[in-house]
Amino acid sequence: MAKEIADHYKNGQPVIMNLNSCDPTTKRRLVDFVSGLVYATAGGLEQVAKGVYLVKPQGAQVARD
Repeated sequence: MAKEIADHYKNGQPVIMNLNSCDPTTKRRLVDFVSGLVYATAGGLEQVAKGVYLVKPQGAQVARD
């Protein structure tokens, strides 16, 4: 799952991560991994609901409806 998230992110695509079905250890590891990814590339990470995160590459546009 981490590789798929990173591949989409590297291609400039925002990613929604729904981690509600993950065990707590996996959830923490994924959030830590993505936090490092967005920090290193000046992207963004936002919690949009409980257990759901938006991973946004720098310059990507996301419409909110």
